[in-house]
Amino acid sequence: MRLVVFDVLSCPAKGALAVGAPFRRRHTCPPKAFRRRSTPPKAYRRRRCPEGLCPEGTLPPKAPHIKILETEDDTPSEEEEVESVGGTPTGVLCEQVVPLLRYLDRKATKYGNPRHRGSYVELVRNRTRIKVATNFELMVLDQKYRQLEERYNFLQEQCTISRKLQNAAIQLRDEVAANAQREIEELRAKVETGINSEQAQNRILAEKLVR
Repeated sequence: MRLVVFDVLSCPAKGALAVGAPFRRRHTCPPKAFRRRSTPPKAYRRRRCPEGLCPEGTLPPKAPHIKILETEDDTPSEEEEVESVGGTPTGVLCEQVVPLLRYLDRKATKYGNPRHRGSYVELVRNRTRIKVATNFELMVLDQKYRQLEERYNFLQEQCTISRKLQNAAIQLRDEVAANAQREIEELRAKVETGINSEQAQNRILAEKLVR
């Protein structure tokens, strides 16, 4: 790391530059010959840095009041920072989340409306609904699907009613059959009783005739 130190005593503009500040701005101490001119000549413009700025680590030519001090760079570089964060949970999360956010940003420009902010899922759902509403074939298919669904619900209700009626008919048949069986048994018992009584009377009459 380089620190640029300006000799304030040798610079005509007193207090123009602070000691120890990095040299990033244009040279503020031009030679005396060009100090009062509004536009410096071509020779001085060639000595100046491009666009009036000196890149970091470089100095304008012929600046005797500027000294460079070499110091150790204690700030870590970008590669070291990436390596230090790479193995941590934060680095893993960044590797997973950052691509997803970039993808959603690209999709937001395609599906989103800057006047209506919302989630990506809602934007895609709204766009799908708009496509379905504007497509005639999809509208026809949707109408047919609704008609089939209504017909299916109607047939389902009819089937449920018919099953209930069938169960009621079976129950009624069982009850009628049970009642008929009971009546038949009662009639059979009466007939047997009558037959037995007639047989007894016939025996009595036969005994009387024999005497």
